[in-house]
Amino acid sequence: MQFLQEFQRNLNFMNLSSPVFLLSSRTMAVSESVQDDMAYLLYLFPASHPTFQIVKESPTELKCTFIIDEGEVIDVKVTLSDGFPETPLIWYSSSDDLRVIEILDCLVETHDGSGIVRYFRRLLKALYSVFDVVEPPQLERMKDGKCPPWFTRKKPDDDIIDLTNSDDEKIVSTGKTSESVQDTVALKRLMKEFKAVSESDSVKNGIFSVSLIGDCLFKWEVQLKKFYEGSRLAKDLITLKEQQGYDYVLLNIIFPKAYPFDPPFVHVVKPIINNGFVVSGGAICMELLTPGGWSSCYLVESLILQIAATLVEGEADIVFNGNLSNYSLRKARASFKMLDILHRSNGWGQPNKS
Repeated sequence: MQFLQEFQRNLNFMNLSSPVFLLSSRTMAVSESVQDDMAYLLYLFPASHPTFQIVKESPTELKCTFIIDEGEVIDVKVTLSDGFPETPLIWYSSSDDLRVIEILDCLVETHDGSGIVRYFRRLLKALYSVFDVVEPPQLERMKDGKCPPWFTRKKPDDDIIDLTNSDDEKIVSTGKTSESVQDTVALKRLMKEFKAVSESDSVKNGIFSVSLIGDCLFKWEVQLKKFYEGSRLAKDLITLKEQQGYDYVLLNIIFPKAYPFDPPFVHVVKPIINNGFVVSGGAICMELLTPGGWSSCYLVESLILQIAATLVEGEADIVFNGNLSNYSLRKARASFKMLDILHRSNGWGQPNKS
């Protein structure tokens, strides 16, 4: 099969023949580094991940679910073999899809003694490519093939994870799942950011206001109130106040559980905007909001100000008779996904104003 030949060619590793078996789990010694790698995989792909979910079934087994679309999933189970990484991982899937079988066979045949993170990256690259699903940003964080220095498990308890990096304070999660740890990292950062934004000069000077939606730190409501006085948008807001009783552009910001490592999703709620890099559903066409353009160093206040500047730069104006039902989170996400795929192929450059 052509895709398999390409997959093997890209791996460029030794061709060691070994069949894929399913063995029953058993008690075996697992090295500290392998335990760290497994914990890191659980951190990257918790049970809440939209397309690839990992659950630890035993100290030596991981159960994975690859979600292609609604109603279509592929299960993959991996078991640590005695002697890993010198001996191959044991891969199994109940799927009868020949492409899945070929991918798992290839993983065994190309065994080269790498760590489990690198093998999972090969698996994911192949699955996302073969089934034409957009790759998640987590793959970029797996490129080194091992658990990064800032992520370490507390010893000897497997369920205690210690996360540190240069941007955030140390966060210790005791007796929690990897999903809880990920939530804690995001919550810690969002609490700091919401406090900073609420006390910022931008809010004090009435440039924008910010509030939580339903007291949830992962969902913010932002009212953009002041734009460059000579802009069309600033003039339109005066008319909007006269006609409809409000004079701001309302944004919703939704933060992922992997924030600040993954970007927030931002969309316009009202009014209907023409141009300004605002597209169907209220999505905003900005590279900054994509996994490739985002950095964990970016702050929410700067992001909000950048969006306001982008609206003016794109010559945004208000559609006063626009139907607000055309704007929704679902439609915005769908539009943004299409934009991201398009720009990945053609590059970003100057966004389309239409």
